[in-house]
Amino acid sequence: MKIVQCHWKNLAALFLFSALSVSAGETNLISSAEKISFDRDVRPIFEESCFRCHGPEKPKSSFRLDDRQAALKGGDNNVDDVVPGHSEQSKLILYVGGLDKETIMPPPDRGKPLTPAQVAVLRAWIDQGAVWGTNSEPALVFAFEPALGWIGVSGDNKKFRELEGIHEGAGGGVKDFSMSEQISSDEKFSVAGHALAPENDYKLTLALDKTDVGFVRGGFEEWRKYYDDTGGFYPGFSPSTFSLDRDLHLDIGRIWIDFGLTQPGDPQLVLGYEYQFRQGAKSTLAWGTVSQGGNSKNIYPNAENISEHTHIFKVDLTHEWNDWALEDHARVEVYHLGESRNDVMAFSTGPTPDVIERVNQSVHYSLGANTFRVENQIKDWWLASAGSLFSRYDGTSFFNQNAVDGSGAPTFGTYWRTEGITLERDSRVVSLANLFLPVKGLSISTAVQCEWTHEEGSGNVDLDFGDPAIPGFFFPFPGTVDANQNRTEFLESFDARYVGLPQTVLFAEGRLRQQSVGQFDEANNGTVDAVQQRTDALNHFYDARVGFTESPRTWIEWGAHVRRRDSTTGYNHLVDNSPFGGDGYPAFIRHRDVAMNEIEGRLVLRPIYWMSARLTYDWDLSDFSTVTDPAGGGVISPGGPIFDGRTESHNAGLTLTFTPVQRFYFSGTFTYDRSRTATTSAASSEVVPYRGDIFTVGSSAGYILNEKTDLNVAYNFSRSAYGQNNSAGIPLGLDFTRHELLVGLTRKLTKNLSGALHYQFSEYSEPSAGNVNNFTAHGIFATLNFRWQ
Repeated sequence: MKIVQCHWKNLAALFLFSALSVSAGETNLISSAEKISFDRDVRPIFEESCFRCHGPEKPKSSFRLDDRQAALKGGDNNVDDVVPGHSEQSKLILYVGGLDKETIMPPPDRGKPLTPAQVAVLRAWIDQGAVWGTNSEPALVFAFEPALGWIGVSGDNKKFRELEGIHEGAGGGVKDFSMSEQISSDEKFSVAGHALAPENDYKLTLALDKTDVGFVRGGFEEWRKYYDDTGGFYPGFSPSTFSLDRDLHLDIGRIWIDFGLTQPGDPQLVLGYEYQFRQGAKSTLAWGTVSQGGNSKNIYPNAENISEHTHIFKVDLTHEWNDWALEDHARVEVYHLGESRNDVMAFSTGPTPDVIERVNQSVHYSLGANTFRVENQIKDWWLASAGSLFSRYDGTSFFNQNAVDGSGAPTFGTYWRTEGITLERDSRVVSLANLFLPVKGLSISTAVQCEWTHEEGSGNVDLDFGDPAIPGFFFPFPGTVDANQNRTEFLESFDARYVGLPQTVLFAEGRLRQQSVGQFDEANNGTVDAVQQRTDALNHFYDARVGFTESPRTWIEWGAHVRRRDSTTGYNHLVDNSPFGGDGYPAFIRHRDVAMNEIEGRLVLRPIYWMSARLTYDWDLSDFSTVTDPAGGGVISPGGPIFDGRTESHNAGLTLTFTPVQRFYFSGTFTYDRSRTATTSAASSEVVPYRGDIFTVGSSAGYILNEKTDLNVAYNFSRSAYGQNNSAGIPLGLDFTRHELLVGLTRKLTKNLSGALHYQFSEYSEPSAGNVNNFTAHGIFATLNFRWQ
């Protein structure tokens, strides 16, 4: 019986190959005497239809067509994909010719089927020996781009650094360099990076890849982020603003290395290590109090010193087997933060602050997490996946705060410290997702996720205050803190998309969340901050969106959607013990509701082939409301429902693209945003409606002067008009105007060498800060780009 089955299989295969031969012969496209060139005839077919899945990067079924040795070896399923001299025995011809109904290459969702002429070319090429071309990837490719520049700044150079991310003066280095060497047909080494000063902007990456074996990849990168050291502004004071006279910046970077095993048929394994760091000083918004003439405003700037280090160890495991895909990712993170700052709490006559709070804080924690995901194509119309997450956090923080005067001597203030507050957290998450294609043109995806998290913390604290230099005027208040929380959360999502109507896409999306939180907080001490609270909270959230996109003609497209989000939370305060007799925050809040409505529309026009326009409009409205208990026996607040506030915004945009002639292009975008936030009229006079406008313009143009020279121009404009003039408080809101112009000329000097020259103009003005942050900058930059292969 087996012999008969084998005989019929051989006859069927012979019939298929004969049919292919007849089909190719009928096309009469390739003469037997015509020599096929791989680079001229075959490579374009492979690049268009095959290299996407069977190139050097992660080839499907471990079958590669970019290298002769790899192609002749075959993939995971066959060893006779390409048989030189025998196209009738080569599975490749069977697949691309469409004669194997179970295996069609390229797959329908990955590319267009090959034409009879292309199949005939491949047949002839294999029959002639399947010779690969000489235009293979170069053994060595090298690129090097040195850069030199200068920027002059008049005005606030520190604000310039913060906004532009670069340092004024002369600078330069290597803007980009790369080198890759094809050691063998399946082994490649590459290195790339850049080095620029004085920004401390460095990057180096190295990689060694061997196909079907594994890889080693690593690198180092560091860059600098600048901060302005100016505080707030109040026109009624003299001076009206203060500065720390410090060069504030953080050096941010990481070092990493990964080892990977990618043997065909086996699970893919990656072992890695990464070290991240942040070092330096940054400004904060915890501004200190300045007092003049009996008036006090929080405008004195403060900064903090940061030393942050993170070690990350990872193990990634992935595997594909038949229609199954499995992933497992394990992480261990070890973190350390050292932070110190001198917060100015009071400044009056100067020249030094009256009271400074010296704060030192450190945080140590370890975090372990593991995620697992499995995916299966159950049916052609059904894709299912499931996943899980487990994480464990253990951390300890230390805090020490002392009050000193401008000379550094102890003074009256708060002297707080902790002996180590510990925090532990466990999280478990499971999820299930499905993608259905029930009928042609309709796709439906559903997902559900369940999460449970428990955390608890405790420690000893000292909340002392007074002046230790004055006997009997220092008051110690030792105490303890204890808290725990249990959170359970369920999330559901639904997405549907229908493309069955002509030139129309309909979609609907929905998100649901149910969250239950049980929380206990206790602070035992002899101050008014002592509290004991136990609260159960229940939150219901939904987010729904429906819309469409329609394109009745090739030159026009429009679409719109409407969206509604609502978050409702109810609080049940089981225990509320405090010196305020139950009026403490947040236990007096009983209910909270946040609702958002959105309408968005867009129109795309392409009236002529060289011009397109896109118009967008978006309207958002958010309402905030609460229900509270009476405060102060109803004297301060009667309690009950309160409409807290409303935020409304209008956003419009226009994008234009022109390419009227082959040598010129222009692209420009204009946006306008207007928003207003207002709270209840019964609020303090310092809380007034916050409203303003934002305008932005972004444009770029290019012109090819000749075959070797290009001219490029870019201009960006932004304007924020949110300045407020409420006399009861300090002027709030940002009011600024910013211009940026960049003009560049690029010229190809030789086959492997090109050069570029750029001019940059920047201008920034900020009336809401008394114009102390204003600057004007001019810069010129030159680069050379050398490429060799």
